[in-house]
Amino acid sequence: MDLSKNNWFRKLVHDLLSEEVLLPLEYMYSDEPVYHIIQPTGLMYGLPTNSGKATACDKTKEMAKVQLAASMVNIYKISEQNQSKSKYDHCLKMIYSFYKGLYPDLTPSAKNWIGKSRDASTLCEIVFDKRISKLIQVDKQNIWSCFFNNSQLFIDVFLFRLYYIASGDDTLLEYLRQQKDEIAFTSLKVIAAAAHANKKVVKEERHLFDVFINNKFLSNEKKRIALEYLEHGIGIQKITMENSDSWVLKKFFLELAIVTIWSDQVLDDMEIQFIKEFAQMMELGSADRELSLLAVEGFFIEFWNSLNLAADRLSLDVIQESFLNRLNYMISSYDHEIIRNIKSNEELVCLFSKASTSELDSEERFSFNHGLIKAVESLPVFRFIHLPETFLDYKKILKILPKKVVQAVLL
Repeated sequence: MDLSKNNWFRKLVHDLLSEEVLLPLEYMYSDEPVYHIIQPTGLMYGLPTNSGKATACDKTKEMAKVQLAASMVNIYKISEQNQSKSKYDHCLKMIYSFYKGLYPDLTPSAKNWIGKSRDASTLCEIVFDKRISKLIQVDKQNIWSCFFNNSQLFIDVFLFRLYYIASGDDTLLEYLRQQKDEIAFTSLKVIAAAAHANKKVVKEERHLFDVFINNKFLSNEKKRIALEYLEHGIGIQKITMENSDSWVLKKFFLELAIVTIWSDQVLDDMEIQFIKEFAQMMELGSADRELSLLAVEGFFIEFWNSLNLAADRLSLDVIQESFLNRLNYMISSYDHEIIRNIKSNEELVCLFSKASTSELDSEERFSFNHGLIKAVESLPVFRFIHLPETFLDYKKILKILPKKVVQAVLL
């Protein structure tokens, strides 16, 4: 998308809202689709991505701007039942009204300097530009030092959903402003607790915490308290969930803890135990916990180069091994479902048979990879998670598939 062109946001809104919503009715107001929309974008981790490899500051800001804008439109889309043409303008106005209420310093005048009225698309573009310029940071030496400011964009999307569900009720804005501050402060507690999980705070974790502390949205008193948390640690029992019913917010905090622990590129037994206890404290089950670990590991693997993560091949190997072992464990009890998914695709069955006796050409390998990943992603446990297709080639998938699956398909 060319952000230099006028009305790029209106075009994005039109394109996204023109696509059919392939979502069962029971999920329209649940948290799972919200997670499905946001998690692959990197906004939850403060690491906005696209499929390219650009790491320059301006490119990173462009990626973040598009991901933020698209996420907000998709949040609107999964809940909006109005199919009339007016939904495009309604979406634009809702997003602008949200930012005007929550961040009045970012919102421009409805008229330009010569007194001409600006349309809602132009107003939103100005807001997005100011929001991204204010938050997004790029540090090629340490990606973790950018985490807090960048991950604020997830909070924007999360709060916009609450605002939309309330039908744009402006009386909710004061509550949302309080929520914004509380979520940010709770994030500090989570990072401090995760950093102390193995009783030692490494430099990467301290870098991550320093950016939180230096953020001007926090009061001096909260900064003082947060510094005590980092120096002395904090028990997970002191991490209270203000919005205790929000599953996606709990997932954000859980994955924030996982990112913090992985920031030193090592996951030891004490840290794994911390993740288990933290998930249990938030009443997230073992499936949610394992999926979050899988999601973070898969995200790092898929975007390792474009995120400019540490160029330590051994550390990447460690994450890849952990991911494959976890994926193997999670699909081990779904052999019948995987067999059914594969056998429902005649081309995939043929490729499966051919791959067992001879080499596949490049086109066949692509089709085989794609088909196998879809067979796994179609399992109910993975319905709202994205698997790293660039990493999971068919040879890796065949190694982790239950033996019953391979035998049944080849019979």
